[in-house]
Amino acid sequence: MLLFLLGLLTGLLLAMAPGLVDNPRGVLARHLEGVMSGMFLIIVGLMADRVRLSARASSVCVGLLLYGTFFNWFVTTLAGVVGASQATPIAGAGHHAAPGVEQFILIALVSVAFAMIAAVVMLLFGLRRAA
Repeated sequence: MLLFLLGLLTGLLLAMAPGLVDNPRGVLARHLEGVMSGMFLIIVGLMADRVRLSARASSVCVGLLLYGTFFNWFVTTLAGVVGASQATPIAGAGHHAAPGVEQFILIALVSVAFAMIAAVVMLLFGLRRAA
């Protein structure tokens, strides 16, 4: 629910103070990402009793999910605020940030992608074992 709320607040920030961000379109996309990731975590929580993973695997999966969703929201919101576009060429079209910032955001989003893929594979494996 916290990430869902953060997504809503990101949209509110954009509506109330669009001049604070370099790329309003990018922040709008991040608002939607935060809301959708929040709903994803809620859905995973609702089906958690059906996932059969060891205690260690479950802890790793939860950590990957939390990292992947919250850090994704944070980094993508940061990209919209500073106008980075290398990692998000559609939402960031026409905007550019300092090369170091662009590189940080690209590396962070690649790590988020790997974390989310690993977590979803673990969930699928845990659901298969439940059947």
